Amino acid sequence: MKFAISILFTMLSGLAFAGSLPAKITLATTEWCPYTCEHSSKGPGFVAEYITEILKKHKIELVVRSLPWSRAIEMAKAGTVDGILTAAASEMEGLKPTTTPTGTYNVCFYTSPKSKWTYKDASSLKDGRFGIISGYSYGEPMDAFIANKENSSRLVVKHAKDGLLTLLEMVKAQRFDATLDDRNVVESAARERGIKMSELRSAGCLGDIPYFMAFSPKVGSADQVIKVLNDELGRPENKASYQKLLERYTK
Repeated sequence: MKFAISILFTMLSGLAFAGSLPAKITLATTEWCPYTCEHSSKGPGFVAEYITEILKKHKIELVVRSLPWSRAIEMAKAGTVDGILTAAASEMEGLKPTTTPTGTYNVCFYTSPKSKWTYKDASSLKDGRFGIISGYSYGEPMDAFIANKENSSRLVVKHAKDGLLTLLEMVKAQRFDATLDDRNVVESAARERGIKMSELRSAGCLGDIPYFMAFSPKVGSADQVIKVLNDELGRPENKASYQKLLERYTK
């Protein structure tokens, strides 16, 4: 009898947990193709596809809203959307993040082929001028460089919509020393604009940076969804699916 009661309790607990999961969640993002894409012939981005498939197994529909990045974070904090789809650790203050990363990205510097400037460490940033997108986290030491008000005159700042494409054209024309973004994102943007990668010079990278999902603390089901995602993101078969999607979007 005790054994039967134990099984019944486990089943009821499982039902209670399943019942607490929402039927739909809305996650904000910005144009960061191939991770998340608003206007790509290949689809909504490999991360959007990946998380959609994971949540579908739990009967949760994912709605992705593409917004300016700073607005996406503000709306998540306010609970206007359930959370954000891709976020670095430095962008998750005031939000509830997953603890298992969705994947990693690798921010690299790009210059004109004529430039000799190369990134090696924080000291490389001294006296340089850089093109950046407003509100983005690039990783250290670049985030600290951007945050230092003394460096504001050495930053050319563009907004997210078409910002990277504009910066790539400007760096080709040697309007500043370098711009930077994830390697896959730069290659995707260059293909979109018809820019040959030979027209840009890769000038060093910051290294792999993990990214996560993050949910509004005002969403009642956030903890339950995060638990589901942490479990799923750690599964080897899902990691293999992530890699296949990444390869499809970057070929």
